[in-house]
Amino acid sequence: MATRPVTSSEERCVDPARRPAPESLLNVSSILYDLVVYAALGGVGLVFFVGAFGLSQDDDAIDSGTVPMIAGGLLVLLCAIGAVQAVRTGGTAPEVEVERPFPVLIAMVMVVLFPIAMDALGYYATAAIWVPAFAWIAGSRSWVAVLLVPVGVLALARFVFEMILGTPLP
Repeated sequence: MATRPVTSSEERCVDPARRPAPESLLNVSSILYDLVVYAALGGVGLVFFVGAFGLSQDDDAIDSGTVPMIAGGLLVLLCAIGAVQAVRTGGTAPEVEVERPFPVLIAMVMVVLFPIAMDALGYYATAAIWVPAFAWIAGSRSWVAVLLVPVGVLALARFVFEMILGTPLP
């Protein structure tokens, strides 16, 4: 039995109550979408790469700036390769449909603001605010989940970084 490709959000959503409203959809050309995503991720990688030089420099081969420098450099390199490939092939599809573009934009701004807020408030206070906000923006409407997920994230961060690795979080 042959199946035809799914082409619209109405066909993807089985439950009509969960179908996105037409005003909450954004149709973008695939090449533009790819280039915007690669530019944003490449920018994040560049911030990591440049920021790594400001971290403490030790005489050791691996210091606190090594991992962010490698991760940021690889992210920039892979984004450049992806952008070139997107331009050469014309994108991944003729058109990309972004559901809920405003919440996506808010989440992207929150990702950029997280390090700034972390410097001002510290990791735990910032994560206690950001994690439930992300859950809400992502569509979680269960107050139990919105309140319990940050507790789990904070407990896991404390356990891994402070208890296992011995690295205090700011």
